[in-house]
Amino acid sequence: MNLKSKIKDFSKRIGIDVIGIASAEPFNNVQKIFIGRVKKGFYEDFDYSIEKVKIRCNPRNILPDAKSIISIALSYNVHVEEIENRRKENSNDTLSEKRKNKGVGNSYNICSNEKETGSKKNTGN
Repeated sequence: MNLKSKIKDFSKRIGIDVIGIASAEPFNNVQKIFIGRVKKGFYEDFDYSIEKVKIRCNPRNILPDAKSIISIALSYNVHVEEIENRRKENSNDTLSEKRKNKGVGNSYNICSNEKETGSKKNTGN
């Protein structure tokens, strides 16, 4: 088993919802799209400039010796213990089935606050 497969296998065992591994080469195609959007004013409410897009679209601007980038996604609406239990119970479910089981849809701010404080609030869902 190669390292990429080992990392992906390990991520499943520890409850990571989604993982991706990509080259650390510049994201030139994405950069063109983002620059076009900045020029059209799509990101006026954000701190996006063409220069910042150019910096962010080349991983080696931040990590000069990087060969790969590992990106993970973990639902902010479910506690880690719940993810692990559901992964064991529903190991053959598709991603959309897993999302339905997790009740995604609560307010991000409420859920992220819950993660930070460890308190569970009733969000109405």
